[in-house]
Order: sequence, then structure tokens, then C-alpha cells
Amino acid sequence: MVSTTSLEVAGLLRAGRLSEAREALGSASGPSELLERARIHMHFGEYRDAEALAVQVIESPAATARPLALAVANAARAGQGLPDRTRIDVADLQGDDFSVSLYYVAMAAYFRNDFHAVDTWLSAHAPSQPAMRARYLMLRGFAAAGLGDFATQLELTDAAVRLLRSAAPEETYLLASAAYLTALLLRELPCEGYEYLSDLERELSWPDDLKPWHFHLLRTLGWKFALDGSYLEAMRYLSRAALLADDPIRRAYALLDRATIAVFANERISAQTEFETAAEIIATTDWERVHDETIALLPYAAQVAAELGHAGRAAEFYREGVRLQNQIDANYALAHDERFGAFLGEAAAFAFFDNQRKRAIREGTNAYETFARIGYAWRAGRLGALLYAATQDAAWYARAQQWIGYYPNGPLQRLLPGKSPRRKNIRPLSPRQREVFRLMRQGKTGAEIATQLGISTLTVRNHEQAVMRYYKVHRRYDLLQVAE
Repeated sequence: MVSTTSLEVAGLLRAGRLSEAREALGSASGPSELLERARIHMHFGEYRDAEALAVQVIESPAATARPLALAVANAARAGQGLPDRTRIDVADLQGDDFSVSLYYVAMAAYFRNDFHAVDTWLSAHAPSQPAMRARYLMLRGFAAAGLGDFATQLELTDAAVRLLRSAAPEETYLLASAAYLTALLLRELPCEGYEYLSDLERELSWPDDLKPWHFHLLRTLGWKFALDGSYLEAMRYLSRAALLADDPIRRAYALLDRATIAVFANERISAQTEFETAAEIIATTDWERVHDETIALLPYAAQVAAELGHAGRAAEFYREGVRLQNQIDANYALAHDERFGAFLGEAAAFAFFDNQRKRAIREGTNAYETFARIGYAWRAGRLGALLYAATQDAAWYARAQQWIGYYPNGPLQRLLPGKSPRRKNIRPLSPRQREVFRLMRQGKTGAEIATQLGISTLTVRNHEQAVMRYYKVHRRYDLLQVAE
């Protein structure tokens, strides 16, 4: 007979109220309660505590779920980066807990980067319970991402959302997790037909334990609208995300998002305000205490700073990100693949574009190759446009156009001229040259433009000459008479 406490805990877990479930269990020490407590620790990433509780179950003579406890202990050890103490043969798993045990065995394989084993085991078994099937789909998606196949991860997480919505809508925890992952991938991959995520975000209840997922779901929905050119809708989502950002680093992410969207919408004063507030948070953060993927905030800040003309600050943020790269704990996804390195390369391309062009091209090319390989379309397109501006190489124009073409109505279209350079001999103006020209038309001197954009007066002069060549004039006075 199932106890009232067990039913209560199961309901709280389904609702995503993990902290309340832990409180409901308290310090209960029966084998089933110990195992449930261990699994809750796994949810929170507290792998050492999870292992200790699972070992108590294994050593208990009254335990009836020893294979499951062994699987949880194995996954917990893998989460800590420790070797497998007890080999578990999948063929030996049996009984009512087979599906759950197999899930934890596969989780251990994932933590140990054995991604092929994860897919082999979980694709060969279909649990009858929709929630467990959804967990299988999501873990297979993580394994696909570990192999660099983010398109497959998107397909699998989307399948998990659809399964849960139709067969287990009460599974708030799993629905929120799958919706967050799907939206995060949608920010990077060019896809359509996922409008239901906006409805799902409104339908779900979001307890405090799920607040981080809610925050990032709102962020990524905002980005999706922004890349489609719907700035007001994008800002609406990002404003809601900012209200949820009770953590300083999350707040800085929201501010940088809003700064980027403001740049897209040509609202540079607003972008500058948002950036300065984010920079204050970054300056007061004790980065030595940060060991997770939020260190990616630093290359993001570097890229935004560069786009606003703060080359020195961009280089500073970039260097801090490089310094902290090895500090990211191995339990976090960004430490397992190339993405963090690509984010750093993207930041370097923008940060050093004006004064270290060769370095910007080298770092940007490396980042572009990674983003293109994993299908991160808008990042690849924007980097391609930047590299075309630096090299005037028609091959970069074609690459950028390929990726930017996925967003026909969005802000990235402004980064490239309408015609291919093969059909037009005049080199198009780069984004920086257009910005210099705009400031010239406002009556600013070369020195004032250099100060505002954080570049040298010589660089400003070179941009002015490029603009004059473009408009076929020979004097600054004549250039200022030209309608852009």
C-alpha cells in the first residue's frame, strides 16, 4: 500500500515543487523514502548527497529496490566525475522499476560522455508511462547534443513536449523542462511551427523551483520574436524575464538581451543604458565563486560592448571569459562541447574588429565554423557578415547570406547589401562605416566619433574615406550633402 506521504511527494514532484517535496520527506529513513530523497538530490544536482542516500538503500537488508538504488548511485558518482564502482548490466535490470533504473543507467552514461550508449539503451525500450517516455526522449536529446547534433535534440525535446501535452498535462516539471530546452534550441536553430510554446508558457504554473527555467524560456521566446523583426513583442517577453531575475547574473543577461534588441531596433541610447547597468553587475560579481555556464555572460557582454563601440571594455570582458573558461565545473553542459569556445571566438571577432583585424578574422572564422557545423544560424550569419565587412571576400558574403536568409523579415537582413558583390563592383558599407556616417551627419567631429565608438581617430578617418569612395565624393562637405 502506498503511503499518504509518498502520494504527496509524487504530486509535488509532478508540479515542480521540489523543495516542498524534500520538506515533506524530511529525514525519513525507510528504504523507499531514502531512495526518493536521493532522487530529489539528483534533481538539484546534489550528486554527493544522492550517492550517500542511495548507498544506504543498497546496504539496507529491507530494501526491495536495490537495482534502482544501484543505478541512482552510479548516476550520482558519474555526476561527480567519479569512476563506476559497481558495473550494472542492463540485462540484469527487471521488475516494476526497470524503466526508471534504465533511465539512471543511461544518465550515468551521459555524464561519462558515452552518448551512443544512451541512445542505444533508451531507443530500444518504450516505457508505458508517458512521463517516463518523455524523460527518455529528453535524455536522448542531451546525448544527441553531446554528439553535436542539436537538430536531433530539438526534434526529441519537441516530441517530449507534444507527448506530455497530450497524455500527461499534469506533469508540470517535465513540461517546463522540455519547453525550456525546446525554446533554447529555437533561439539558435532556424525553425518554424513552435508557436504553441507561447501558449504553454502562459498555461503552466511556475513554482519557485522552476523560476530559472521560466526566466530562460521567456528570454528565448523574446529572442525568437526579435529575430523575426517583432521588437515590441520581443521586449514584452524580455521585460517579463527581467521581473523574474532575482539573481544578479540573470538580471545582467536580461539587460544584455534588451540592449541587443535595442541595437536591432536602432535605439542605441536605450541600448547604451541597458548595457551600462549590466556592466555594473558584471563589475561587482565575484567571478571566482562562479563555476557554472553563466560564465558565458562575459563573452556575451564583450559582443554587446563591441557593437556599441566600447572596444576596450569588450576586450576586457573577453579576456576575463578566457581566464575563467577552465573554472566551469564539468557537470555543466558548456564544459563538454565546443560552444563556450565558439562564444569566446564570436566575442573576439567583435571586440578586436577595429584594431586587431587579423585576430578578429582568425577568431571569427573558428567560431563561424563551429556555429555553421551545429546549425546555429543567426550566430553564423552575423559572423559571416562581419567577416565579409573585414575581408570583402565574396565567399563570406555567400555564407552570411545563406544563414541570414532563414530570417527574411528580421534585423539581420540589414547586415548585408541587397546585391551580391559579384554583381556589384562598389564595396558595400560595413555596419561600422554606416555608423560613422550616421554620426558624421549629426555634426560630430572625427575625434568625437572616435570617443563615442571607442576607436582611434585614424580608424574613423579610414571609415570616412571608405564612405566617400562609396558615394563617389572627395570632400567631407560633399559627403554630408548626400542622403543616406
